[in-house]
Amino acid sequence: MAVFDLLLQRYGALHWWPADTPFEVCVGA
Repeated sequence: MAVFDLLLQRYGALHWWPADTPFEVCVGA
C-alpha cells in the first residue's frame, strides 16, 4: 500500500491502533 508506506516514512509508527499485526488492523477496521 503506497499510501501507508508514504505516511509511515513521513510520520513513523505512531502506535495509535490497538493491534499487533496488520491482519488485526484489517479485522478491527
